[in-house]
Amino acid sequence: MTITRLVLRGEGRFSLEISQLSGEGGVNAKSSGHGTPMTPEEFEYASLDADEPGNSVSTGENDGPLSRSTVHSPQDVYEHLRPRFVGSMQEIFLVVALDARNGVIDIIEVARGCLTHVEVHPREVFRPLTHLAVASVVVAHNHPSGDPTPSQQDIVLSMRLRVAGDIIGIPVLDHLVVGDGRYVSIAARERW
Repeated sequence: MTITRLVLRGEGRFSLEISQLSGEGGVNAKSSGHGTPMTPEEFEYASLDADEPGNSVSTGENDGPLSRSTVHSPQDVYEHLRPRFVGSMQEIFLVVALDARNGVIDIIEVARGCLTHVEVHPREVFRPLTHLAVASVVVAHNHPSGDPTPSQQDIVLSMRLRVAGDIIGIPVLDHLVVGDGRYVSIAARERW
């Protein structure tokens, strides 16, 4: 396939027409208003269309494609991640990779720590994301104590990840701290 035309139109939206040279015809893909990546302010949390048929997602567990689900709020993200944290006696740091419509592309475990902390570096968070065509991410980790109150280190890490994401072009929409049956959205708490 070759790209025959890329035309920029207002507000960063685009039209991309791809034609196959083999004579099998072309494919035309156009972004809609929902096709542009969301800013952290918009993630709280825009009402997008329901899942579209035909979307699939790799769970990283080689169990075949699943229907791609979307997230619209911190509560949606929490519901996706809660099963991964239940009963864990270690802090686990996860990254929810999202497409341009807030569809969950993958959930990636970046680090596993001990009872009271987990070491996370921005390069470890963003390394796997550059290969997945990720539009934005939500990061999360658990507190095995059950208290989801963010520590000062959690807030500092959130800010570092936001800055790194802005530089790389993969915005960090939120950082959830998950406790026993509840969570705290650092983006909401710190008013990102």
